[in-house]
Amino acid sequence: MEQILEKIDQYILADDLVERTGALVRCPSYDGVPNQETEAAECIKRMFDAEGIPCTIEHVVDGRCNVYATLKGSGGGKTLLLTGHTDTVSPDNHPRGLDPYLEDGNLVGRGTCDMKGALAGMIAALIALKRGGVALRGDVIFAGCIDEEMRSYGTIAAIEKGIRADGAVVGEPTGLQVHIAQRGLEWYEFNFQGKTVHGGRQREGINAILMANHFITKVEQELAPKVFARKHLLLTEATLNVGVIHERSIRTFAEREHLPVVHNPCPADKNTKREDVKQLLAELERRYPQLKEHIFGGLQRSPLPGWRPEAGRNSRPQDGE
Repeated sequence: MEQILEKIDQYILADDLVERTGALVRCPSYDGVPNQETEAAECIKRMFDAEGIPCTIEHVVDGRCNVYATLKGSGGGKTLLLTGHTDTVSPDNHPRGLDPYLEDGNLVGRGTCDMKGALAGMIAALIALKRGGVALRGDVIFAGCIDEEMRSYGTIAAIEKGIRADGAVVGEPTGLQVHIAQRGLEWYEFNFQGKTVHGGRQREGINAILMANHFITKVEQELAPKVFARKHLLLTEATLNVGVIHERSIRTFAEREHLPVVHNPCPADKNTKREDVKQLLAELERRYPQLKEHIFGGLQRSPLPGWRPEAGRNSRPQDGE
C-alpha cells in the first residue's frame, strides 16, 4: 500500500481538486434545469477523456444522464466502486451559487460539499492511478448518478445496468468520518380534501387546513415518539419530518391541502411502519369522511445495516487488490 501511495501522491494536488470541483459547480444540475445533470456528466467525461480513461454517458430519464468510467485491473482482484450523485438542490437566490470562490481556505458554491467536491476527488483518484502507472488486480469503477435528491433513478439505473462491486465509497459529506450504515427513506404524501363555502356559512364547509393540522398533531404526539424510540448502534435513531404544507387553490375557505411527510427508518425496522400511519388516517377519516389520502409507494429505500468489523475481516481487500 505504501508503494501505491508513493506513486499517486504527486498527482493528488489541492489546486487541481479545487479546479475540478469549481468546474462541476458551474454546471447547474438542480431541479428545473433542462436535462438537469447532463451538463455535469459531460464535464466529467471531458476530464476522463483527457486522461485516456474509458468513460461513457448513458441516458436514464427525461434527458438526464449517468456517467461511468472504469480503470480495468489485471484480473483476480476485487472491484471498488466510487460513486456519488451529480444533482444538487437549488442555489436559490445566492448571487454566487454557481460561481464558486475561495473564502478562508474553503471553496464556496452550491454542491461543493454535497457532493461535487467528492466527485472531483473520485475523478482525481482514478486519474492519479492512471498517471502513476499503478497496476491493480481489481477494477476501479466511477459512477456519477442522477436524482439522489428525489427518486434515486440514477443509482437504480446503475444497478440495473449490472454494475457490481466488492466494496463501495459513497462520497456524501460526513465530516471526513467513515460512515458504514445508512437510514432508509419513506416519503408519504397526503391530500386533505375539504369543502369550499362562503366565509359567512362556515359551518356548512369543511376546512382542509384544520384536517391537516389535526393529522400533524397526531403525527407529533402519537407517531413521532414511536419512530424516535427505534434506536440503532451506528445511526442513533430513526427520524420523522413533516415537510411543507400548501393549499392547491386559493379560496375563501381552505378546500385542499397537500402535506409531505418523510420517514428515515433505521436498519432495525424490518418492515415499513405503514400500519402506524394507517391507524392515524383511519381515526381522521372517522372524523372527516372527505379525507383523501395518497401514498407514493415508489419512494421507499431500505436502510443499510452497516459492516461489522468482526464479521468482515476475512473479506477485506488486500494490498494491490
